[in-house]
This record gives sequence, structure tokens and C-alpha cells, in this order.
Amino acid sequence: MCSCKGKNPSGKGFHKPTVRSFLHSLRCQRFGPDAHFTHRPHPVRALSTETEVAQVKVKSEQAAVFLCRILTRPEEEEGGAKVSARLAIVCVFGKNKRSNMSKPNYSGTFHMVEQQNMDTYLAALDINFALRKIVCLLKPSKEITHDPASGAMKIRTVTTFKNFNMDFTIGEEFTEDLGPVDGRLCQTTVSWEGDKLLCVQRGEKEGRGWTHWLEGDKLHLEMRVQDIVAKQVFKKGD
Repeated sequence: MCSCKGKNPSGKGFHKPTVRSFLHSLRCQRFGPDAHFTHRPHPVRALSTETEVAQVKVKSEQAAVFLCRILTRPEEEEGGAKVSARLAIVCVFGKNKRSNMSKPNYSGTFHMVEQQNMDTYLAALDINFALRKIVCLLKPSKEITHDPASGAMKIRTVTTFKNFNMDFTIGEEFTEDLGPVDGRLCQTTVSWEGDKLLCVQRGEKEGRGWTHWLEGDKLHLEMRVQDIVAKQVFKKGD
């Protein structure tokens, strides 16, 4: 249990130790032991002597929220001129991510328009020759439902042969049944890598996973297993 109670150990006005003390109190008393912060001083030209920017990142099940707070101290004499120093505190709430709210929304229906190296990729998954030929002739569509606030996502891959559903929360590991693909189980995690969705599938096959990203009305998919890479491009429907 923290005993700081938000006190400023220096007993003086708002400055670097106060910012650190404030954030320490914020972390310990309000957000719990999982919260942490980084503190980056940032000099500002002209009126402000200095702007202190601190970022608080909190592990929480709640939707990501931004909170901005400005602290000011009394005007001080510096070099014969009165200036006001401002301290900006930016708090970022989210579960192991900076903010879902700033991420792209992947929702929509996308139809495949391009495919590369799929047969080799399927062979690396030990799928037999006849089935590989059928799969390579298919023109799948992806129906994606994405809630950027909570990170919940559903990806439904639809073909005339088989359908495959994937239901998960971004940043949370889950057991994925890949029965419709190759009959294996994986411990799967989908996380943000910038604006891309990076999937890691831990199981029998090394280096298995995929990456999704958006470019305009195109949805790109790169699938990996061992050292094999296959690619598909989908175009968003009207």
C-alpha cells in the first residue's frame, strides 16, 4: 500500500518532482499496481518555461479513454519577464494498448481480388494435393465486425466450400480451433502493430500467424507458416 497520499516531497510549487509525485499517487491510489507511466519533459518556445508531458498507461477491461489535465503554477519572474509554467498530464486508459479509439475500424465485407503462393502455404500445413487445388480455386469473402472501443472482433471467412469463423478480443490470448483449415489447435493472440493486426498462432507449426492491414478500400492479408508466406488482397464491397 502506497503511503505517498499525493504529497509533494519538496513542499514547493508544481515542477518535475511534483509531477512525478502526482503520477505516483495517481498510480498507487487510483489505478492499482499494474499502472505505470513515463515522464518526458518537453521544452516549449515563448510563453511557457516548460511543458511536462506524462503518459499514464493503465491495464483495464474498460474501453480506452483519454483524460487531459492542465496544472498551472503562479506566474514567476524569469529574466525580468513574467511567465507561466504549465504542466500537462495526459492519461491513457486501456488494456495493454495505447488507445483502441485511435485505431482503424476494420468492419465491412471484403471480396478477394488477388492471391499469391497459396498452394505452397497450404502444403506447409500438410494439406493434401486434391484439397489444395480446390482451395486455390475459391474466391473467399471476409465479413468483419469490429468494435474499436472494446477491441472485440469477429472475422467470418465465407466460401462456396467451407466457412470459417474467428471471434476474439484484440490483445487477449484464446484457444483457436483451426479444424476447418488443417485440424489443429493453436493458442492465438491478435494484437496491434501500428494500424496493422498481427496474429500469432502458437502450436504444432512454427512461425504460424498472419497480418491484416487496410489501404484505402483494400484489405490485405499476409499468412505465414515456417518460412512460407502467402498473400491475399480483398476489396471492400459497396
